[in-house]
Amino acid sequence: MTQDSASPPTPPTRRTFNAEELSRFVPGLGTLMPEIGTRTWKLYYAAKEGNWAMAEFQAAEIRGLMMTGATTRPAYESDLKSFIAEQVNKVREAALKKDFAEFETAFQAMVAEANSYHDGAGRPYIVWKLPDYPPPDLDFTPR
Repeated sequence: MTQDSASPPTPPTRRTFNAEELSRFVPGLGTLMPEIGTRTWKLYYAAKEGNWAMAEFQAAEIRGLMMTGATTRPAYESDLKSFIAEQVNKVREAALKKDFAEFETAFQAMVAEANSYHDGAGRPYIVWKLPDYPPPDLDFTPR
């Protein structure tokens, strides 16, 4: 079949999406939080090994993922930004000081507060905990 050269091709139909429909295509907290958990795990073991550059990197990645969540899920924007300011930044500051004792105190407070946020969001069944061993995919020895 050939198309009549006199008639232009039919353009594809365009569909518009409302905010609720569009939110299905961008990462929500159910997608972001497992990645945040993995990075939190790596953050701890990097600091424990004295790999402060890796610890700082992981803290920055956690912050970025949470800011993505604040954008894609506006209902949680205030909570996520508050958590970053009050918890993640304290952990990151301790990492910048290369002070593991301060880091561990801030880290444990951050985990406790994260689980408190889960309770407040009606998800008390989500309880994050630090695994007893380092992630097997990275060497945390500082270089």
